[in-house]
Amino acid sequence: MWNRFHVPSLADTEDASETDLAKHDEDDYVEIKEQMYQDKLASLKRQLLQLQEDLFLQLEVS
Repeated sequence: MWNRFHVPSLADTEDASETDLAKHDEDDYVEIKEQMYQDKLASLKRQLLQLQEDLFLQLEVS
């Protein structure tokens, strides 16, 4: 119970720290997944452009 005289105990502080760490870890995970997604998307776009260029060159030669 919190009141104006409450001083957080060590247990309160540890619980908060664990919660903060879990949230921080989750944020890091989401950020890493987003970066992996963006990297993969960029790679696929480059591959698609290369395939389109190769197809264009093949049609031009034929």
